[in-house]
Amino acid sequence: MTEIQVRLFGAFKNFSSDSPSMTLDFQEPKAREGLSVSEIKAALSLKLGPDAQALIQESVLATEDRVLLPEDWIPSGSKLAILPPVCGG
Repeated sequence: MTEIQVRLFGAFKNFSSDSPSMTLDFQEPKAREGLSVSEIKAALSLKLGPDAQALIQESVLATEDRVLLPEDWIPSGSKLAILPPVCGG
């Protein structure tokens, strides 16, 4: 089993009443290690509900060091953050 911890920022805190982070559990196929960014976003959509789906698709996942690209693979045990788009002026 693969476990990924995701911290919620900005508007995502409105979709989770439990805490500012959540743990996602995946049944990982034995043929590969890790998960794709799209698999993690899909799991977040299921866990946070349909109202969060559009925001999840417009957001990025990040490690402590960098923003992840759509083609990046994330190993089990990773700690990520989901960052909603921001605007300023």
